[in-house]
Amino acid sequence: MDEPLASLDAERKAEVLPYIERLVAETGLPVLYVSHAIAEVARLATTVVVLAAGRVVRIGPMAEVMGDPEAAPLLGLREAGAVLTARVVSHATDGLSELSFSGGRLIVPRIAAAEGAQVRLRVQARDVVLALTRPEGISALNILAVTVLRVRDGDGPGVILALKAGDETLLARITRRSAAAMGLAEGMAIFAVLKSVAPAQEDIGAPG
Repeated sequence: MDEPLASLDAERKAEVLPYIERLVAETGLPVLYVSHAIAEVARLATTVVVLAAGRVVRIGPMAEVMGDPEAAPLLGLREAGAVLTARVVSHATDGLSELSFSGGRLIVPRIAAAEGAQVRLRVQARDVVLALTRPEGISALNILAVTVLRVRDGDGPGVILALKAGDETLLARITRRSAAAMGLAEGMAIFAVLKSVAPAQEDIGAPG
């Protein structure tokens, strides 16, 4: 499949993506999916091969590649983000769904999946805010205890951090100035704050 959704608008993509997921799951056929859309790759892929100038520069399991700060510049810093596997706990009457994963619980906009179902969730690095102590009195519903695995300096004013949340890896993109002011270093125990509205519906899909 060579960029099969490239000409579709967001609404049509949302209709077709679940069909592709079912096609792969029900037929068991291997699919080579070529795309520049990171959200599609994160939702559908099991193995990711990153090409640059016609050469393979990174290959590995999807979650491993997406959660590697060294791969972030190759995939595009604005789209950098890790992929979590979570289970649907419940759907609330206020339009939100509760998910659980090895690193805790997350509140996201209501998703079209039954309670108990496993889903794949992409959390973009730019949607993660870091704190040295657990924040109080804020509107964000998702606060996770994490450990800093790696800090990668970029060419510009930013840094990418890999964070351990249970058995999963998150990415956070912050300024170098903020990282220095907080004294962030590998092994530190900190908190990651995610907005409840951060994960888009296109970033939520069935596990591979």
